[in-house]
Amino acid sequence: LMLKCAVAYIPFFLSTVEPPDVRGYGIPVVIEGERRMVYTKAPWMPGGGLGYIAENGVLRRATAIDKIPPCGIVCLDEFRQAGLDTQKPAAELLLNRKVGESHLPDGYIVTACSNRESDRSGVQRELMFVTNRRMLIRIEPNLDAWADWAEKEDIHPLAIAFAKHKPHVVFADTVPEKSGPFCTPRSLVMASYLIGEMDMDDYVECAGGLIGQGAAAEFVAFLRVAEQLPSYEEIVKDPKGTPIPTRPDACYAAMQMVAHRVDVK
Repeated sequence: LMLKCAVAYIPFFLSTVEPPDVRGYGIPVVIEGERRMVYTKAPWMPGGGLGYIAENGVLRRATAIDKIPPCGIVCLDEFRQAGLDTQKPAAELLLNRKVGESHLPDGYIVTACSNRESDRSGVQRELMFVTNRRMLIRIEPNLDAWADWAEKEDIHPLAIAFAKHKPHVVFADTVPEKSGPFCTPRSLVMASYLIGEMDMDDYVECAGGLIGQGAAAEFVAFLRVAEQLPSYEEIVKDPKGTPIPTRPDACYAAMQMVAHRVDVK
């Protein structure tokens, strides 16, 4: 995002396509009296309004009239959730930045993303010739980076405060043994959208359906503590006289409430 030129970001969800879709669509034509097969430009190629453009630090969706940026990233998302027959043609894209007649411009690179096998997310075994064509970098969850994103996206401050107070609940490294809802940053954000939209009894049920009953009980208890805090207006009016909460979870909630609304004045 700090580059001076515009940068394209093209997500291509490999798990949603079939093997022929990776190359492009075959069309029979007649050339010099002979019937031949030609292929359309592959759907992961830049242009045509696909993907996003980062320019001057801002990411926006590309349009069909945008000039193709000179550099960019093609991301093969859910790579190992795709069938093995779909991974095979994508291997050429990883190695040579091309498949068939479609070739990425020189300023473009290819990345792939996947869950781990331990996440029980439909990950296929990896073909060894694909393993030998790429560099593997493990992405670890980072509370500070997520909180920074959540603030910019105006996620409810109490959800951010809960994540900071209970990171082991929100950023657990393993999925539950039993199937059912469980808490992740994504499901917590979905639960945060419902705060204040219904009475607390109904919210308990909805939160449990998103982040699991155990995490929902902790989150709702956290919300009830936050209800007893002084308001932001009371703190601004008398910052030295307003009582400071004594419970750690209440302190987190109060700090996040103030940080979320603070301005220069």
